[in-house]
Amino acid sequence: MSTTETPIPIHETPRAAAPRVTQWLARNPFYLLSGVCLFAGCFLVSAALREQRDQLGPVLALLGVVTVYEWLVLGLGLLLVARRGLTRDGGYLLLLTTLLLSDGTFVYNELATLSAAVGGTVNAAAVGLGLLKVALIAHVIRVRFDVGQWCVLALNLVAVMALPVVFRALAQAEALTTPALHVIWWIAGVWLAAQVLALGHGVSEPGEPAGLDGMAPLRSLVRRAVLVVPAASVLVHLGAVHFVYEVPFHAAHLTPVLLGLAVYLVVAVRRAERACQVVFLLALAALVLAVTAPGSLVVAELWPGDWTFSPLRLALVTAALLWTGLAWRHRAGWLCLSAVAAIGLAGTGATPGDMADRLHDWGAWSREALGALLPATLLQWGVLILGLAFGLLLLGGVISLRKPAQPASQDEPGDAP
Repeated sequence: MSTTETPIPIHETPRAAAPRVTQWLARNPFYLLSGVCLFAGCFLVSAALREQRDQLGPVLALLGVVTVYEWLVLGLGLLLVARRGLTRDGGYLLLLTTLLLSDGTFVYNELATLSAAVGGTVNAAAVGLGLLKVALIAHVIRVRFDVGQWCVLALNLVAVMALPVVFRALAQAEALTTPALHVIWWIAGVWLAAQVLALGHGVSEPGEPAGLDGMAPLRSLVRRAVLVVPAASVLVHLGAVHFVYEVPFHAAHLTPVLLGLAVYLVVAVRRAERACQVVFLLALAALVLAVTAPGSLVVAELWPGDWTFSPLRLALVTAALLWTGLAWRHRAGWLCLSAVAAIGLAGTGATPGDMADRLHDWGAWSREALGALLPATLLQWGVLILGLAFGLLLLGGVISLRKPAQPASQDEPGDAP
């Protein structure tokens, strides 16, 4: 009797998948890691130099190192894009360039803090070099900026490089106080809203050359980065002042920034319902932050009386203007009512305490006035109701007479008696 052996199934070993290391290397994260190391190294070196007496020379040497690194990043990025067609790798390097020319390392800020004269001279040269680098990028990848975009870029770079010099001068004059910084925060918020209104969406594309469709995403990305990163750097440098000069930071300082962002959303968001809701909530968040403003930010009287300047009152007026414009644009009645309520609150006082006291006084006066107007006897009630009857009759007659007249009905010939 023969036995038949059952064949053992042999499974083919699947083809080995590409190693994760290979995929990781294909993404080439070394540019990102290099940038992180540069920023971390600059922060550590700057922190170590603060403990030395002679800091100006070492900071200038650190600035030279950052400058060499920046030109290497820019040159390699343009080489990869123009000669090798590696838009992804080159795009990483061009984005890193926008961070560096916007003083992402804070080395220019550190230099101006040490010496306003040296820092002002070096920072002025950095503005010109920054514009030159952007022009070089625009020429190589053929991205076009209109006159308005060039002006906004130049002003943002000037603001980034000039703020440290201005703060140094204010600190020397002992004028770098919490109210002064709050005013500067409002100027920054107004400037943010102004450039949004000047640029529309901020990323308009004034005609791109044909034949480079593969670089269209890179051009769009670079345009956004060049317009957004320097503006964001202005806000970051403004926030860093509180740390450098040990001036207390209050959440109310962010109120104008949120309102400026609300202006951007008014321009950018096309869907009426979403725009109304988002702008309303953003302005409401700005008002909540303004409520937390300390008493030291109530700085001056606008004119004799109780009309005192305060962040909350200014935020209420600004929010009312935003809501009114949005209500007019999208026919949103509830936003118009919100604007009226905001203006009413702004008129009641400069601080939440003043508003609560004023509303309490108005409530007591209203109760007294209403009590004086209401009838006290049955005869008074009867006379009031009779007068109401005549008034309602008159109102009904006015409404009827305002309706169009209807043609009189004519009887048929056979219907006559």
